[in-house]
Amino acid sequence: MLKYVSKETPYKRTHLHYFKTILRRNQPTLLNMSLTIPEVLNYIWVRIKLHYKFNTYQPFLIDMEQEACEYIRNRPIIPQTDYIYETFVKRLPAIAGPCPQGNRTYDIVWWLEERYTPRSIPAGEYRLDMKFVAIDNVTLFASETYFTARRNVPYCKTVLRRNHPAVLNVSVVAPETLNWIWVKVKLFYKFSSFQPFLIDMEQEGCEYVKNRPIIPLTDYVYEIMQKTAPELAHPCPHGNTTYNIVWWLEERYTPKSIPAVS
Repeated sequence: MLKYVSKETPYKRTHLHYFKTILRRNQPTLLNMSLTIPEVLNYIWVRIKLHYKFNTYQPFLIDMEQEACEYIRNRPIIPQTDYIYETFVKRLPAIAGPCPQGNRTYDIVWWLEERYTPRSIPAGEYRLDMKFVAIDNVTLFASETYFTARRNVPYCKTVLRRNHPAVLNVSVVAPETLNWIWVKVKLFYKFSSFQPFLIDMEQEGCEYVKNRPIIPLTDYVYEIMQKTAPELAHPCPHGNTTYNIVWWLEERYTPKSIPAVS
């Protein structure tokens, strides 16, 4: 964790007494804040977005907007909102209760634990934006959380073979148990530069393997994984192990009738 930053202050309808980032040696960075909401609230619009830093921060994976009071009251099945709400229930129960909210001071000590971050995200720098808005579109509270993700990859090698496909030889340690894995598979074709082409798939892997909905592109990719990397294609939970993989892409598994390179 790098830091927490409050945004859009001062607020018109709430009072932020303090908002502090507390660094701790060999432990997660803490957020210590106190916010008074003097009025009773029965409508709170929540926006949560995750950004990944390429050259600049770009939206990535999580982009959620939801009216919280109705959601908590009725609990519709909305997978991304459910994931975020369950994290709030475990880590911030004071603000995860049903409405009415407000008419009180919220004293919060919070830190982002790695086990509650999305699984299988790329290593790099991230920014998590949170915003809470009243019914008249006035901001009650907004913040940005900056953190880094690191992955332990003992090795990842390309092995060239004469008259045979190149081999990927990789060893990845996944020390924790995983029940949520977001999978992205994209194919690119080189015009003057590499451009997206034909395959652009994003899917939560655990739910897909468990329920097997009919999603043609995902089905195509999953069937290839079953045949070429079966240790990755079985139902969740995953993790709590080291994956040692030797893999190559056989021509029979590539899309049919694709253009040749010149």
